[in-house]
Amino acid sequence: MQEDISILEKSSNPEDVAVVKRLRFLLENKDEKITTRDFLRIGRALRRNGLEPVERMGDHSDGATKFTFRKAGSNMSSCQM
Repeated sequence: MQEDISILEKSSNPEDVAVVKRLRFLLENKDEKITTRDFLRIGRALRRNGLEPVERMGDHSDGATKFTFRKAGSNMSSCQM
C-alpha cells in the first residue's frame, strides 16, 4: 500500500486525496479490514493515475488473492493490494 500512497499523493483530485487518507488509516490501524468499497475506490484512483490491473491474478496457498497494478502499457508490476 505504500506504493499506492506515493502515486496518489501527487494527485490533486479530491477523491484521490480521500483514498490516501483511508489508506493511511488502514496502515495505522492494522486491525481494520479493507472493505469492498475501499478496494473499489483504491482501484479507481490507481486507474485514474495511470495504472492498470494485471489481468492474471493467482491465488496463494493461504487462500488469499493478490491484486497487482502496473503502469498502463507496461509489463512490470508496480503496486500490489
